[in-house]
Amino acid sequence: MMRQHQILADGLAKLHRYLDRWQLTEDGPRFHTKSSWLQPVQYCGESAMLKIAMTTEECRGAQLMVWWDGNGAVRVLAQEEHARCFLNMPPDVNRCLR
Repeated sequence: MMRQHQILADGLAKLHRYLDRWQLTEDGPRFHTKSSWLQPVQYCGESAMLKIAMTTEECRGAQLMVWWDGNGAVRVLAQEEHARCFLNMPPDVNRCLR
């Protein structure tokens, strides 16, 4: 239990660091899953999501999203170590992708 608490605390600290580093504006409440911290943000006037990976699997997924470069996945706007900022999908993504 203590280990999980430390992982969450470390992830939250990284989230704050990347908000400052990439000059992101918070645009909604932050939340976490078992593998990531997520924060809706504004990035250069666009709605985006800052995601801090807390597992190796999430880090690998980040590398794959960067490689896809927006083709078949959301476009990654910034990526570094365990952090990435990507465009938010439109609210009705199913309709937009048909």
